[in-house]
Amino acid sequence: MTAYKRIRIGKLLFWMAYWSLMLTVGFILLSNLFGCSAVEAIGKDTSNIQSLAQSSESRFVAIEGLTDDKQIEEHAQQGIVEQQDIQDLSAHIVARLPQVEDRSPAWLEGIRWLAIAGIAIATFLILWQTGIGSLVRKVLYSFSLFIPSSKKREVEMDMKVADSNDHMTHREMVAFKRSDPAYESAYKQYWKGKDK
Repeated sequence: MTAYKRIRIGKLLFWMAYWSLMLTVGFILLSNLFGCSAVEAIGKDTSNIQSLAQSSESRFVAIEGLTDDKQIEEHAQQGIVEQQDIQDLSAHIVARLPQVEDRSPAWLEGIRWLAIAGIAIATFLILWQTGIGSLVRKVLYSFSLFIPSSKKREVEMDMKVADSNDHMTHREMVAFKRSDPAYESAYKQYWKGKDK
């Protein structure tokens, strides 16, 4: 793979990560912005029902006082009782409202976890492509705890080859380095290019 293709693929990965990060952040913001609390909605609707029932009750009282027709008075009286029952039920709902808890639907939770994973992957790719990843690696490698043991052995082999008193040869060092899959791939790639 040529350096130009690697750069193109790197830029493509960078922009894919960037836009997936932006889309997931946007989705999370929109879902939180428009997502209404169920408890809040129940409380608001209950107070609206209560105020409408009070208004309707006052109309039934007015209708009852305006007519002498027994059937209309009887229906108005039933309407007043029904509206009072609605107000009582609304008061019970409001009283029980603190016991209700908001729950997100399962599909929304799944989407949130996917968004978090997408943000993590996009952040990792952006760090990798901008070069900040190599800076983070350098900082971590400054602590001996984070240096891989294979790299420590590799340095030990290199120092033995460089030491004139040691009997280790360059061939032994190359054989040791070929145990690393990345080195082995680069080694094979080198010899394929040499054969052409």
